[in-house]
Amino acid sequence: MLLQNLRLAKSAGSRCHNIMLYDAHADGHSLSDDEVVAFYCLAFEEAARLNIEITFEVHIYMWSEDFRRVLAVAQKVRERGMPFNFLLDHSHVLLKLESPAEQDRSGIRQDVEAGELILDPFEPGNILDAWIAENMTLWHSVRPVAPNGPLNKWASHPDGQPGRACQYPFLKPRSGEWHSEWFAYKLEPSKEVVRKVFAAHFCNPDSRPRYVTTEIIDMPDYGEGVRYSLFEHSVALAEWLRAEMGKAKSASTELL
Repeated sequence: MLLQNLRLAKSAGSRCHNIMLYDAHADGHSLSDDEVVAFYCLAFEEAARLNIEITFEVHIYMWSEDFRRVLAVAQKVRERGMPFNFLLDHSHVLLKLESPAEQDRSGIRQDVEAGELILDPFEPGNILDAWIAENMTLWHSVRPVAPNGPLNKWASHPDGQPGRACQYPFLKPRSGEWHSEWFAYKLEPSKEVVRKVFAAHFCNPDSRPRYVTTEIIDMPDYGEGVRYSLFEHSVALAEWLRAEMGKAKSASTELL
């Protein structure tokens, strides 16, 4: 499947193919860091033969949902002489902020409560800052999300469970467009991460990010069943991203 998808990406004119690798192996065991590294290296080498790049994404349900593993895997990849290409999707981190239930799903609650793993992008020493400082992000996928946001009451998984809270409206929904109360301030953690990514990018001539995309989508954990326009919200997000990028670029120029 990997080789097929890489070839499809190449034939479609893609420059980069993002990969989400499940935590669970086909035989049921949880992938070790070494197994993740081995698969990354295989994918990197096969993609290089096609003259395209890969990224590994931080994502719920995947090995990287345990955020503590990401830098360990990145270091092991580098020890093999390859760059670790990361897709940063902060929504998969911030939905766990202030949510013990979400933290339990990836076994990080104890470390969060002990202050050993900090998810809040406004707090010193947070995991998002650590990733940004590594200059390993090739692709920043931007989805608005709220800390401990509401589950998706209008969509469910095959087992009947409601969708997880991995998307929050970027604009205030009109009456009847969304299932929950909306607060503008809950977008601030998402916006803060974007600002930090842009600031780091324009202050470093060797900065690696190449792609920034909006990711307001359907599916149960995101926007399936919602009655607001995913397109309208995506356009508004893209306009905001361009404005923030311009501010970050201007600020970096003033520092020179």
